[in-house]
Amino acid sequence: MIHWLPLISIIITFFILLKDKSSVVSQRLSQTIKRVIKGSIDVSIRNNDILLTDTFTSYNKVLVDFLIYISALILGMPTLPTGPRELSKSHLQVFNLDLLLANFPSFLRLKQCLKEYNQSNRQNIAHLLNAIKYSTAFFPTFAMILFKNGVFKTLGCWYFFTFVNSAYSLYWDITNDWNFGFFLKFLSNKPNIKILRNKLLYAKTAYIVAILIDTQLRFIWIYRLFYVGDAVSESSTAKFFIMLFTTEKGNFILEILEIFRRWVWVFLKVETEYIKMSSESNVIELQNFD
Repeated sequence: MIHWLPLISIIITFFILLKDKSSVVSQRLSQTIKRVIKGSIDVSIRNNDILLTDTFTSYNKVLVDFLIYISALILGMPTLPTGPRELSKSHLQVFNLDLLLANFPSFLRLKQCLKEYNQSNRQNIAHLLNAIKYSTAFFPTFAMILFKNGVFKTLGCWYFFTFVNSAYSLYWDITNDWNFGFFLKFLSNKPNIKILRNKLLYAKTAYIVAILIDTQLRFIWIYRLFYVGDAVSESSTAKFFIMLFTTEKGNFILEILEIFRRWVWVFLKVETEYIKMSSESNVIELQNFD
């Protein structure tokens, strides 16, 4: 019975959130979840759908762990071992299902972007560029699959595609989602572009810290290149990063860090949309592709 307690807790949580059919909040959450799972989007409340789907992409590793847990329950495997032994993932690694399932949230977001692009009569290029950004999340997965099957002898392609995805995503976070001119300041010849933007609701230090956090956690995988496989170094830093990328404890820490990064992202994304909606003039103050 103890192995079912986590699942029962999750079911109770969702039941409490969705049980009140007369509540506007419960209805909206239920309808949003249904749209998101299908990769659909309601353009009249697009920020509502985008925020939930984007948040879902940060829970991709959590999704895989949850499916490992569910499949272990179905197969009668112990899910809460009392010893140091970790829950086996071999049953979900058949045909690389774990890697493919991790990309499911990005696939949903890709569908939403393409739908918005088609609804704009293929005029709003920003939706297409955003779709391309989410498509870059698939290439590291394919590179890892090929590496595991011996097609690639090293992880070089995985590092390359992960860099492309991280760099593209970081640029989009700062330039489009937060409407900062940080990158445009150096990539454009326009002299009046600000590093941040005209309207700010928080102290400037908060935005600088947010950019640093987003950059660090978008590229945290780079420490794997430096430390994993280094059998010579005995430094505590090397041991920490080896633990981070090779153990279940480290995987859990990475999941928490990614959720924290998304939490920071949501604050500034909501602020940006609030400023856009509360603008009293027709002049777009924010540097935005939307």
